Amino acid sequence: MECLASSIKSATYSDTETKMRAGKGRSNLARPVTTLIPSTTDLFTEKPAKMIAANSSYTPALQLLSTGGVVNHQYEIFRILPPAKNLNCYVVRDLTSHPGWCSQCGLSAESGDSDFCTRCGYDLTDNRYLLFEGEKRGLNGVKKLMLANITHEGVLQFFERFHVNQRHYALAQLAGEKKLDDPMEPPTAHTLVNWCLVLGDALALLHKNGFYQPDLSPSGIYLRIDGPKLGNFSALKYISKRNNNHRRMNRARKKDMKAFAKTFLRLIEIFEPANHGWANKEGLISIFKEILTRAIKDEFRTMPALLEELKHMKQFAVSMPVRKKTPALNKPISEDQSGTRMLLGKGSDRGVLRHLNEDSVAIYEYTSIFESVSNPVGLCIVADGMGGHKNGEVASKSAIQTISNKINQAIFSEGLTQNHNGGADAAIRGALETAVFDASDEIHTIARVKRSDMGATVAATLILNDKAYIINVGDSRVYHCNSDGLHLVTEDHSVVYRFFKAGHIEYEEIYSHPQRNQILRCLGESMLQRNLQAMALNANHSYFFVRQLHKGDQLLLCSDGLWEMIPDDRLAAILQQHAHPQDACDELIRVANENGGVDNISVVLVKIL
Repeated sequence: MECLASSIKSATYSDTETKMRAGKGRSNLARPVTTLIPSTTDLFTEKPAKMIAANSSYTPALQLLSTGGVVNHQYEIFRILPPAKNLNCYVVRDLTSHPGWCSQCGLSAESGDSDFCTRCGYDLTDNRYLLFEGEKRGLNGVKKLMLANITHEGVLQFFERFHVNQRHYALAQLAGEKKLDDPMEPPTAHTLVNWCLVLGDALALLHKNGFYQPDLSPSGIYLRIDGPKLGNFSALKYISKRNNNHRRMNRARKKDMKAFAKTFLRLIEIFEPANHGWANKEGLISIFKEILTRAIKDEFRTMPALLEELKHMKQFAVSMPVRKKTPALNKPISEDQSGTRMLLGKGSDRGVLRHLNEDSVAIYEYTSIFESVSNPVGLCIVADGMGGHKNGEVASKSAIQTISNKINQAIFSEGLTQNHNGGADAAIRGALETAVFDASDEIHTIARVKRSDMGATVAATLILNDKAYIINVGDSRVYHCNSDGLHLVTEDHSVVYRFFKAGHIEYEEIYSHPQRNQILRCLGESMLQRNLQAMALNANHSYFFVRQLHKGDQLLLCSDGLWEMIPDDRLAAILQQHAHPQDACDELIRVANENGGVDNISVVLVKIL
């Protein structure tokens, strides 16, 4: 299995003005900045387009170019977008045989023969980009950002600047055609708060680096599948900290915060009438409005102070979605006064083609009985090691040991099993996340000492009473089998699963895609916590899940060596055919080996009785 998260290395490029420095923010991959020699020939023979989108509030910065024309002998104008403030906008197609960058995530694609981005899995043959056009002063802000190497999930990534005659251009990642002021399906309250946090954090980073007054209006913010991004920097100002400009900086910061708060108040005003579900969020929107109003009144000195208030609001005001009533057949465990118990099965096999089993499995079962009512407590972990002989097995063993020690300590010393109030979910999630991130740090430390590239994927579940708390990293999976059938709970942190989430492939193609072994996240990578949380927040690519359990339910944990060999419908059939989980585990391993057994196979099955 190939771990892209640990194998990607930074690349540095230079232009005629400056050398790129290692970036801060989401990635340490330096992006190329080039200033190309201007062309001396006319680029277009057709007349510029005369039609501007009706919803645009801006007139063109320059006379619009025509679709089909080629800019700088390389970028063909594919579509004309509504102009932004001081800028014309186009979707362009790169005419070269291999694009320089992935238009989705910004990864340099100049090397490698793959047709898919090795970071996000996007199809590189769809080599379209966003091209901004304007006068020189209109793109000075982009120039400043690129020279400072500002990277953030809330800022549109720019790849290249060039000019042709008197027209100046900036090439950016594809942002689609949707901005926050365009008609759209109303987002949930939770989503709107997340958008606010992402853009607020981006604005805080700009302020930290001395940049102020990006376009914070809805028309200057692009909405992509991975979240909103600031995209118009035509009025961006840089204020140096060296010349005692504190008063000027404070004025600019306050102006930005007011504009930021007004934008989200406007979005609430637009979306609230159409979104009746917001009323179920325990006053979230009303508190959100109050905080934004306070920001307009200058009650927050800095952007981080405003963000801290928003995070605190989100933590205590956002409730879980309203659940449908469960049929009588599936009463929650806690409603059965006789109590319940777990029945466990497990197994691990090196497979047919591998000479070593790098997987590790751990199961812990506890039971507390009070007033004749049995309350099960169980911890199950499957870890799939990567790195080869004397590396993969070390990584998976370290993951199992660290997670087990941390969770067992939390169960007995912190009293997780005794906490049945509304704060239990948050405490249990915190304990599981801490255990997994500590395991990742431990593997990273071992890898540095051994000077070896090692890692592990993991799937773990902590069962407390009538709930299963589930966490995964990489492509080890957890399934939930109930009266409605077999359901995949976890989301693979892999290239092909990203394809599936983006709608580029069908679910069944995950099993046969040539890049199915490339994963995006694993234990042992640096900054795993930040990377996972960013994926969950911006790309809706989660790693933590909670499932309500009922009598008769089954939880299946497995490495990719099992699920890649057995499709979901066959998994469900095997689970239904065997009354005891151990018999089912033995059958699953046998079938996986019969179907090829190309990787190590590990499985844990929990049945609620």
